[in-house]
Amino acid sequence: CGVFGDTPSAIVKKAYAAADKGDTKALFALMSPETAEKVAPYAAKLMQSLAAQIGSNGAIVKTEEQIAGDVAAVRITQKNGGTSLVSFEKVGGKWKIVDFNSRLPPRISEDGFTSSGKAPASRVRVTTFAGGEEGYADGSGTEARFDRPTEIAADKSGNVYVADNGNNRIRKITPKGMVTTLAGSGKAGYADGSGTEARFDRPTEIAADKSGNVYVSDNGNNRIRKITPKGVVTTLAGGEEGYADGSGTEARFDRPNGIAADKSGNIYVTDFGNNRIRKIGK
Repeated sequence: CGVFGDTPSAIVKKAYAAADKGDTKALFALMSPETAEKVAPYAAKLMQSLAAQIGSNGAIVKTEEQIAGDVAAVRITQKNGGTSLVSFEKVGGKWKIVDFNSRLPPRISEDGFTSSGKAPASRVRVTTFAGGEEGYADGSGTEARFDRPTEIAADKSGNVYVADNGNNRIRKITPKGMVTTLAGSGKAGYADGSGTEARFDRPTEIAADKSGNVYVSDNGNNRIRKITPKGVVTTLAGGEEGYADGSGTEARFDRPNGIAADKSGNIYVTDFGNNRIRKIGK
């Protein structure tokens, strides 16, 4: 696996250190070119997530590594008992990160990890709520299929909503794990409408308000979409790529990403390409 310091475990520690320092360039240098390109639109959120994992309550105390030919995985345990997974592939003879918090790569088994460091006294239990192989299928629990889901949000009834980025759909999971498609035809594009009549283009982030409405950062369409509890999709704001404040579709965004709703019904958006935080008020 190369000279000392180039092991997957060592690279993971470098990656978390880069995130803690806010050094995006250093973090991306540890990834495969394809992965770096894929996560570029979500770089700020990824950096924030990784840095949070090694905060005062999440410092890395144990890494477990498993290598199988040209693939590898490192399982990380933090002080608070939380775990995360980083997957690797050999690129040009060097280990490169290909995914964070992913499922186990091919040829990597759950019981094949070797550890370094001391395990914490307590552990949390991780289970799969829904999903399995890459693809698209509604169904119960692991019968369902997703393609690169990027964000989740929950409503007050315990339903979970998923931005299923690769499938260009918004999925809904009931508290019992039943997965259905709330909105989206599956074909990349733009269209308002009811349920599967609507179209999205790489929906990246999602939020839910107290009334059960779901808000979506429709990254590829540069729009903010709203979905009612009955699955009716409308465009809340945005249109052509650019920058402009204004009412509804008069406003312009450039690759909107993060989205949140406050208790007063205001929507906040990280406007990635414009380096701005936007507010959509009533």
